Amino acid sequence: MDVIRSYFEENPDLFAALVALVAVVGGLAGSVIGAKIQANGGRAQATAAREAAQISSEAQRVAALWTVRHVQTAEFIQQARQVVRAADRAYTTDDEGSVREALQVLTQKQAQVELIASRCVIDGAANVVRSVEDFARLALKRGPAAYAEFVLQRIMTSGSCTVEVVEAARLLTELKGVYRNYGVQEISEEGLQGLDRDALNSVLRAQRDASAALGAVPGIRRHHVDAVLEHAGNRELPLDYQELEGLYEASMAALVTTARTMLKSEDGFAAS
Repeated sequence: MDVIRSYFEENPDLFAALVALVAVVGGLAGSVIGAKIQANGGRAQATAAREAAQISSEAQRVAALWTVRHVQTAEFIQQARQVVRAADRAYTTDDEGSVREALQVLTQKQAQVELIASRCVIDGAANVVRSVEDFARLALKRGPAAYAEFVLQRIMTSGSCTVEVVEAARLLTELKGVYRNYGVQEISEEGLQGLDRDALNSVLRAQRDASAALGAVPGIRRHHVDAVLEHAGNRELPLDYQELEGLYEASMAALVTTARTMLKSEDGFAAS
C-alpha cells in the first residue's frame, strides 16, 4: 500500500487521470443502474395498468350480464303471468286469440332466457312454460263453452232478458241432464258408444234443441255452441282448473327462487 502511494505521489498526473477515470466509470454505472431501475418501474406500472384495465373490463362485463339477466328473466315472468290472465279471461270473454298471442310471446321470452340465464333458471323457465301451456290449453278447450254459459247468465240477470234466452238456458240445463242420465261426458264416437237407440235419440234431440236455442242468443257464436254440445257433460273443469293452477303457481314460485339466487338478490349487489 505504501509503494502504491509513493508511486502516485511521484506521478501526480497519472493519479489525476485515474481519479477522472473512476469518476466517469462511476457515473456510467450510476446511469445504467438508474435506467434499469426506471425501466423496471415502467414495466411494473404498465403491468399494473393492464391488470386494472382487465379488472375494470371484467367488472363491466359482470354488471352488464347481471342487468341483461335481470331484465330478460323479469320479462319472462311477467309474460307467463300475462298468459295465465288471458287464459282466465277466456272463460268470460270471446277473446281466445289473446291466449294464443300471449303464448307465442312467452316462447320468445323463453328463448331469450335460455341464452343468458344459469342452467337452474333455464330449467325453471321450462317448467313454467309447460304448466302455463297446460293452463292455456284447458282455457282454449273449455273456455268457449264456459263463455256461452256466462253470456246466458249475464243476460238473464240483466233487464233485457227475453223469453228466447230463458228457453235457451232451460234447454242447456236439459241437455246437461240428458248427458248425465246416460253417462255421456265426451261427444265423439267413443263417447256415444254403448248407448241404445232410444238413449242415442234422446241425446241427439237434446243437442238439436239446445243448439238451435243457443245459436239465437246474442253474443253466442257457432263455435261457442259447438263447444257447449261437446263439453256440457264434462263436470271435471273445476278440478282440472284447480290442479293446473296449483302446478303453475308451484313452478312459478320455484323459478322466482332460482332467479333470485342467480341474481344474488339477497346479497344486495349485482353479480353473475
